[in-house]
Amino acid sequence: MKMMISLIGLFTVLFSLLISSNAFSDDLKIEIIKNGSLSKDIIVDSVVANDKESLTELWKQMQDKSQIPAVNFDKESVFFIISKNEKAERIEIANVETKPGNKVNIFYSVSESKDKSISSRQKGTDYPYIIGTIANPNKQKYEISLRENYKVPPIPANQALGQDIKYTNTLSQYNLEIVNYVPLDLGNKWTYKIESDKRNAEVTQEVQSVSNGWSVLNSYFGTQNIAMKIEHSGQLIVSSDTGVRPFYTNDVQTQFVKEEIKTPAGSFNDLMIVTIAQNNNFWFRDVYAKGVGLVLHEHISPKGNGKYTLVKAKVRGKDYPG
Repeated sequence: MKMMISLIGLFTVLFSLLISSNAFSDDLKIEIIKNGSLSKDIIVDSVVANDKESLTELWKQMQDKSQIPAVNFDKESVFFIISKNEKAERIEIANVETKPGNKVNIFYSVSESKDKSISSRQKGTDYPYIIGTIANPNKQKYEISLRENYKVPPIPANQALGQDIKYTNTLSQYNLEIVNYVPLDLGNKWTYKIESDKRNAEVTQEVQSVSNGWSVLNSYFGTQNIAMKIEHSGQLIVSSDTGVRPFYTNDVQTQFVKEEIKTPAGSFNDLMIVTIAQNNNFWFRDVYAKGVGLVLHEHISPKGNGKYTLVKAKVRGKDYPG
């Protein structure tokens, strides 16, 4: 996917277990049952398993040959957290928050390495992870979300970006119309079905905070530490661990069309389509619906083909499907 998010190789350094068992409320108890690191070539995202089948699928995706732990799913759920921060050293559970409607947020923090020699040796080889259980003695079913405590993005509002000239403003001609197709309001949330040559899964991304004009997401299709903003010119900018730059390269084509597209989240007929002509077996298409956001992504590349389809969303207080 030819976007200007710098998805460089990530690594693990001497990972340490920070907690073994912690009670964060009278009802819920966290216990870490496994930790380690995975090769960067293994494609797996943070996830919550609420049944044996989901846990078995996680073990399969991890390519883990060890015995799957015994879990009483009547009163426990399993969470898997993987850090794709290139400087990640360790992960710790920061807090567990209960919300109305039987919802639980598990907040975690990622500490970064300050040892440059270790970082250099390990760079791009592994991803650190932890696996834990969250137990509820009352056997009540919860909707569990995994949320990283993010740092404020590195570039403040209205600061010059010093962009390379080749990353020109491809969307400036549309002014702020893009705001209607890429809504970055606090609390907006999207769930996608991912279909690729290597895996099928669902991922959820949410705007968790807004700071100095930046909207900070819990993740963007598995990439952590992501923030986005729309410049006054209408250009979409992304901030990641490797810096700040335009979201799309200058060879994309953008169209606004009145045609219908259907996904499990609904039918949409006011679209912004960003694509690129196929070249060297590479092609992608992003379809944004007005007032909703990205509803479909498709790509073809030498590394494999993929498709992300919007399943459900909550945008500016409105649920999809309604």
